[in-house]
Amino acid sequence: MYGNLEHFVPVADLPAMRAGFKAWLKEDRASAREFAKARRTPEAEQLWQLLEAGKLQSLAPELDALLESQQGQLAGLSAAGRLGELKIPVYLLHGAHDHVIPPSETDAAGLELGAATHLALVSPLIEHVEVSKTAGLGDELALLSFMARLL
Repeated sequence: MYGNLEHFVPVADLPAMRAGFKAWLKEDRASAREFAKARRTPEAEQLWQLLEAGKLQSLAPELDALLESQQGQLAGLSAAGRLGELKIPVYLLHGAHDHVIPPSETDAAGLELGAATHLALVSPLIEHVEVSKTAGLGDELALLSFMARLL
Protein backbone atom coordinates (compact mmCIF):
# COMPACT_ATOMS: atom_id res chain seq x y z
CA MET A 1 0.00 0.00 0.00
CA TYR A 2 2.75 2.43 1.02
CA GLY A 3 4.53 2.04 -2.31
CA ASN A 4 1.34 2.60 -4.29
CA LEU A 5 -0.39 5.45 -2.49
CA GLU A 6 -0.56 7.47 -5.72
CA HIS A 7 -3.15 4.96 -6.95
CA PHE A 8 -5.43 5.66 -3.98
CA VAL A 9 -5.14 9.37 -3.16
CA PRO A 10 -4.73 12.56 -5.22
CA VAL A 11 -1.25 14.06 -5.65
CA ALA A 12 -2.07 16.87 -3.22
CA ASP A 13 -2.40 14.35 -0.39
CA LEU A 14 0.65 12.22 -1.18
CA PRO A 15 3.14 13.97 1.16
CA ALA A 16 0.83 13.78 4.18
CA MET A 17 -0.26 10.23 3.47
CA ARG A 18 3.27 8.98 2.78
CA ALA A 19 4.50 10.47 6.04
CA GLY A 20 1.48 9.09 7.90
CA PHE A 21 1.81 5.58 6.46
CA LYS A 22 5.56 5.55 7.05
CA ALA A 23 5.15 6.48 10.70
CA TRP A 24 2.36 3.89 11.01
CA LEU A 25 4.66 1.19 9.65
CA LYS A 26 7.23 2.22 12.24
CA GLU A 27 4.57 1.69 14.92
CA ASP A 28 4.58 5.42 15.75
CA ARG A 29 0.82 5.93 15.78
CA ALA A 30 0.90 9.40 17.36
CA SER A 31 3.19 10.81 14.66
CA ALA A 32 1.26 8.97 11.94
CA ARG A 33 -1.99 10.60 13.03
CA GLU A 34 -0.31 14.00 13.26
CA PHE A 35 1.09 13.73 9.70
CA ALA A 36 -2.25 12.48 8.37
CA LYS A 37 -4.10 15.51 9.74
CA ALA A 38 -2.87 17.36 6.66
CA ARG A 39 -5.00 15.19 4.34
CA ARG A 40 -7.49 17.22 2.33
CA THR A 41 -9.46 14.98 0.01
CA PRO A 42 -12.27 12.48 0.52
CA GLU A 43 -10.09 9.74 -0.99
CA ALA A 44 -7.34 10.33 1.56
CA GLU A 45 -9.89 10.50 4.37
CA GLN A 46 -11.42 7.18 3.32
CA LEU A 47 -8.01 5.50 3.03
CA TRP A 48 -6.92 6.77 6.43
CA GLN A 49 -10.13 5.55 8.04
CA LEU A 50 -9.54 2.08 6.54
CA LEU A 51 -6.00 2.08 7.94
CA GLU A 52 -7.16 3.18 11.39
CA ALA A 53 -9.89 0.52 11.41
CA GLY A 54 -7.51 -2.22 10.26
CA LYS A 55 -9.59 -2.76 7.13
CA LEU A 56 -7.14 -2.16 4.30
CA GLN A 57 -7.96 -5.70 3.16
CA SER A 58 -11.13 -4.25 1.67
CA LEU A 59 -8.83 -2.82 -1.02
CA ALA A 60 -7.49 -6.28 -1.89
CA PRO A 61 -8.95 -6.33 -5.44
CA GLU A 62 -7.26 -3.03 -6.31
CA LEU A 63 -3.99 -4.09 -4.68
CA ASP A 64 -4.05 -7.47 -6.43
CA ALA A 65 -4.44 -5.71 -9.78
CA LEU A 66 -1.52 -3.40 -8.96
CA LEU A 67 0.66 -6.32 -7.90
CA GLU A 68 -0.20 -8.17 -11.08
CA SER A 69 0.81 -5.16 -13.17
CA GLN A 70 4.13 -4.94 -11.28
CA GLN A 71 4.88 -8.68 -11.34
CA GLY A 72 8.09 -8.39 -13.37
CA GLN A 73 9.54 -5.64 -11.21
CA LEU A 74 8.59 -7.40 -7.96
CA ALA A 75 10.05 -10.73 -9.07
CA GLY A 76 13.44 -9.07 -9.35
CA LEU A 77 13.23 -8.02 -5.70
CA SER A 78 12.23 -11.39 -4.33
CA ALA A 79 14.55 -14.11 -3.06
CA ALA A 80 11.90 -16.68 -4.01
CA GLY A 81 13.27 -19.26 -6.38
CA ARG A 82 16.86 -18.41 -5.52
CA LEU A 83 17.22 -19.60 -1.95
CA GLY A 84 18.18 -23.12 -3.01
CA GLU A 85 21.31 -21.66 -4.65
CA LEU A 86 22.73 -20.50 -1.31
CA LYS A 87 25.81 -22.41 -0.18
CA ILE A 88 25.96 -20.95 3.32
CA PRO A 89 23.86 -21.72 6.40
CA VAL A 90 20.66 -19.68 6.51
CA TYR A 91 18.96 -18.55 9.72
CA LEU A 92 15.35 -17.44 9.45
CA LEU A 93 13.90 -15.61 12.46
CA HIS A 94 10.43 -14.14 12.20
CA GLY A 95 7.85 -12.65 14.51
CA ALA A 96 4.72 -14.72 14.99
CA HIS A 97 2.68 -11.52 15.33
CA ASP A 98 4.30 -9.59 12.49
CA HIS A 99 1.50 -7.62 10.84
CA VAL A 100 3.68 -6.26 8.03
CA ILE A 101 5.29 -9.45 6.67
CA PRO A 102 3.32 -12.62 7.39
CA PRO A 103 5.16 -15.41 9.23
CA SER A 104 4.14 -17.73 6.39
CA GLU A 105 6.99 -16.12 4.41
CA THR A 106 9.47 -17.84 6.75
CA ASP A 107 7.66 -21.15 6.30
CA ALA A 108 7.83 -20.76 2.51
CA ALA A 109 11.53 -19.89 2.64
CA GLY A 110 12.19 -22.95 4.81
CA LEU A 111 10.41 -25.17 2.30
CA GLU A 112 12.37 -23.71 -0.56
CA LEU A 113 15.66 -24.22 1.27
CA GLY A 114 14.76 -27.91 1.58
CA ALA A 115 17.82 -29.93 2.54
CA ALA A 116 20.14 -26.91 2.51
CA THR A 117 21.58 -26.06 5.90
CA HIS A 118 19.09 -23.78 7.56
CA LEU A 119 17.32 -23.11 10.83
CA ALA A 120 13.97 -21.36 11.16
CA LEU A 121 12.07 -20.00 14.14
CA VAL A 122 8.77 -18.13 14.16
CA SER A 123 8.58 -16.67 17.65
CA PRO A 124 5.84 -14.87 19.58
CA LEU A 125 8.63 -12.92 21.27
CA ILE A 126 9.12 -10.88 18.12
CA GLU A 127 6.64 -8.68 16.31
CA HIS A 128 7.69 -6.72 13.20
CA VAL A 129 10.71 -4.81 14.42
CA GLU A 130 10.24 -4.98 18.14
CA VAL A 131 10.29 -7.46 20.97
CA SER A 132 7.02 -8.67 22.48
CA LYS A 133 6.81 -8.74 26.23
CA THR A 134 4.00 -11.26 26.56
CA ALA A 135 5.54 -14.57 25.44
CA GLY A 136 6.13 -17.40 27.88
CA LEU A 137 9.26 -19.05 29.24
CA GLY A 138 9.17 -21.80 26.60
CA ASP A 139 9.19 -19.18 23.86
CA GLU A 140 12.09 -17.39 25.53
CA LEU A 141 14.07 -20.65 25.69
CA ALA A 142 13.33 -21.41 22.03
CA LEU A 143 14.63 -17.97 21.02
CA LEU A 144 17.70 -18.37 23.24
CA SER A 145 18.41 -21.78 21.68
CA PHE A 146 18.02 -20.32 18.18
CA MET A 147 20.43 -17.48 18.97
CA ALA A 148 22.95 -19.87 20.56
CA ARG A 149 23.03 -21.93 17.37
CA LEU A 150 24.01 -18.78 15.44
CA LEU A 151 27.16 -18.61 17.51
